[in-house]
Amino acid sequence: MLWIVDLRRRRRTDHTTLAVASHSITTKYQLPSSFSSSTSSASLPFALLQPPAKETQSSISSELLSPRPTFAMAPRVSFLLVGVVLLLGLSAGAAPASNKEGDALYELRLRLSDPNGVLQSRDPTLVNPCTWFHVTCDHASRVFRLDLGNSNVSGSIGPEVIRLVNLQYLELYRNNLYGEIPKELGKLKNLINLDLYANKLTGRIPKSLSKLSSLRFIYVLCNY
Repeated sequence: MLWIVDLRRRRRTDHTTLAVASHSITTKYQLPSSFSSSTSSASLPFALLQPPAKETQSSISSELLSPRPTFAMAPRVSFLLVGVVLLLGLSAGAAPASNKEGDALYELRLRLSDPNGVLQSRDPTLVNPCTWFHVTCDHASRVFRLDLGNSNVSGSIGPEVIRLVNLQYLELYRNNLYGEIPKELGKLKNLINLDLYANKLTGRIPKSLSKLSSLRFIYVLCNY
C-alpha cells in the first residue's frame, strides 16, 4: 500500500511517519479514492504532483534512520589535555627542587680538588643528583646524605652546602679540607650527623650548630 503525506494538513509529523513516508514514496503515484478522474491537476496539492528528488529522498532517510552523532570523545580529549597539563605542572614544580640540590653539589665539586676523580659522576644535566656516587636520596629524590669520607679531596667547605636543606648526614672525614667550619651549617635543620674528623680545619666550632635540635653527632677531632 502506498503512503502519501499531505504537507498542508500534517505539518507536525513525527519522525516515524516521515521515515515511513520517505521509504514508501515512488515516482509513480496512486491517488486516493477521494480524488476523482475529473479533478484537475491545478486543484491538487503541489506536494502530490511533484515526485521528490532522489537526493532529497535519500537525505531524509539517512537523517531519520541513521543514529545521531555523539560527542563522547570531546570530554575524553578534554580530560586527556587536563591530565597532560597537570603532569607537566607537577613535573615543573618538582624539577626546580631537585635541580637546586644538583646545582649546589656541582658547585661543591668545582670548589674541591679531586685527584682521585671521585666526583666525576656529578653531571649537572641530569634531572636530579640521585644517581651520583657518594650521594643518597630519599623516596622523593631529595638528597639526605653526602659521604665523601676518605676521598682525598681538598679545599674549603663552601656555602653551597646549606642549599641541601634536606641533608641529614654530612660525612667529610679523612680529607684535606681547610679553612673554618662555615657557620651557615647551622641552617641545616635536618642535620643529624656532622663528621669532619681528620682534616685541616681551623677556628672554633660555630655556635649556630648548637641550635640544631636534630644534631646528634659531631666529629671534629684531628684538625688544626
